Amino acid sequence: MAEKTSTTRELAEASAAGNWDRVFALFDQSWNEFFHDHPVLLLEVLEQMPDEAIDREPKLRLAREYIGRNVHGDGYSTAYRNSVDLAGPLDAVNQLAMWTAQMAAAREVGRFSDATRLVNVARDFLGAQPIEADPMLSAALPEFHFQWGLTRELAGDFDDALTDYNDAYDWAVSTGHPMIESSAAAAAAFLHALHGRNVLARTWLARFPHVAGDEWWSTAAAVPAQLADVILHLDGLDREGAARVLDLLTPVRAGERWAAYFLLRAVTETRMQRIRAVTSELDSHLETIPVPRRDGGATDEYRALTRLILDVALQRPATQETTFVDDRPTAKASLLRQYGALLRALRAHAAGKSKDARLLAAPLLAVSGARPRVLIGALLATSGEDGPQREEAIELAVTQSSFGLLAFSSPDSRVRIAELLARRDAPAAAALLRTMAFAPAPDGASSLSPRELEVAERAAAGETAQSIATALHVSPNTVKTQLRSVYRKLGVTNRRELFEALHR
Repeated sequence: MAEKTSTTRELAEASAAGNWDRVFALFDQSWNEFFHDHPVLLLEVLEQMPDEAIDREPKLRLAREYIGRNVHGDGYSTAYRNSVDLAGPLDAVNQLAMWTAQMAAAREVGRFSDATRLVNVARDFLGAQPIEADPMLSAALPEFHFQWGLTRELAGDFDDALTDYNDAYDWAVSTGHPMIESSAAAAAAFLHALHGRNVLARTWLARFPHVAGDEWWSTAAAVPAQLADVILHLDGLDREGAARVLDLLTPVRAGERWAAYFLLRAVTETRMQRIRAVTSELDSHLETIPVPRRDGGATDEYRALTRLILDVALQRPATQETTFVDDRPTAKASLLRQYGALLRALRAHAAGKSKDARLLAAPLLAVSGARPRVLIGALLATSGEDGPQREEAIELAVTQSSFGLLAFSSPDSRVRIAELLARRDAPAAAALLRTMAFAPAPDGASSLSPRELEVAERAAAGETAQSIATALHVSPNTVKTQLRSVYRKLGVTNRRELFEALHR
């Protein structure tokens, strides 16, 4: 933190003396200095301020809660769970602050329809205000727009969220607000990357300032930038790079984007034991979240898509949480629902089930060009051998440097796609696809079927035949038969040798 100045010493003295008129005057004079450089002192002053004083500027309640949660963590208080509702005529800044606090409260308990309604009310009200005549309103707009964008993002309204993040960034630059400048640029990068607009994602990441790691807000601001970086690594067919970035995060550090974190973990992991670890980590994390905060908005769709990916990888039957299993979204459906359909369509296409793949993917060919990843997947899933759809998918993938979905093609298709990529000046992606097509598995499990591999991993971890049979819904005799096949294929005679064969 920055050293105390004469202004901060004066603020501390005025607060200790209960001279709130002087405190408000200092806020008007040096708020940005207090907020960015001395958040702990500012929080202490706001906590000492009596209700009758803080009611003069109710926007300070929102500021107190925001700073407290960033300085002390998410459990700072329960104020967001109680709507801020003040009587009497309010000026524009305080009216918007009240609505923003109310939407934060609604967002926290999963009432996203109420939260987005308040965003719309606030934006309509703002449109009627003479912003240029109110310096206090201009100074507050970066934070208002960012909170509105976050509300819309978590509600699943990604397009309108980007509008607010753009506005937040522009106002932050013009008013000198580095926290919101960083946070908005990172959030915009993440949403562009999620859609496959990788050129724009990189542009926004370049705007993400290099902030000092000891800034009180830097950790939270960096999370969406890291998630965007993970997606860009995956689209570059670099799973190891994606995993290294994800290792810098935890579900707790990901904050309100915990569901997006788990989706990217599920996509990144390839080894069976790591996939099971992600499943366990997700289940454990859900137990720490109050039920109202688990559901609603984009969280439901992130969780459903994550469960689908994990269940496919673990060869598990569909569960009630895997709501995308029978889904057939149209071009107007949400982005994450479309990704669920594409995952299933591409798997069907790779298995030679062209009719099933077309049934799922054809409606998505009409999707907006603002969702290039969806178009790439739909074109691949409906393509024939050397058909125009494949050519168009590759052209779009090269334009956006978005090659991740190409890896879902069958091995034979990847060989042909690699040749086409090489002709389009994408040699690195072509080389990676060829490696995926021809390289043997990195361990002794290359000769095992997916079910044999799961049985082998469980047995090597010490599970009994009975417990494996229960988990996989088969008989113990079936498990023993599969284990005998595994032992034969790997040339081992006991579980110690089995473990070494799997992990050498």
